Amino acid sequence: MSLQVNRAKLQQLLPAFLLALTGVGVLIGGSNYQIGSLTQMGSGFMPALLGTLLLLLSLPVLLFEFRLPADASSLPLRPLLCAGGSIVLWALLVDSTGFVPACIAQLLLAFAAMPQTSWKHVLLSCVLITALAYGLFIILLGIPLPALSW
Repeated sequence: MSLQVNRAKLQQLLPAFLLALTGVGVLIGGSNYQIGSLTQMGSGFMPALLGTLLLLLSLPVLLFEFRLPADASSLPLRPLLCAGGSIVLWALLVDSTGFVPACIAQLLLAFAAMPQTSWKHVLLSCVLITALAYGLFIILLGIPLPALSW
């Protein structure tokens, strides 16, 4: 029984701990470059700043989760696999199919994490999010990705 409670507590603390660990990693990686000053920022300034912010923001989450009683529920694998897999899917498809099909495929897989969502809502969201992302990243920011590449 005690082992089950400890395992449940570890599952609760794991996301916040991984955020803190990522923040420390980015902070250390950014400090390998010249940081500079506020008026003359070096290439390591932003990674060091963002790593510090991620670390500082993850600590209250970690403390909050530590204070909660252990929840013996299992780790939700479907949302983790769908969300993580959707990012990998986008990275695999963007060069071969283009921005729009890769974005739609990513969103369809991400929405699969929420089985109660209606297909009309999913399709409408995919079209709107893809259009907004295309407008932001391709048109506004000028990222050189083709909309379609067959």
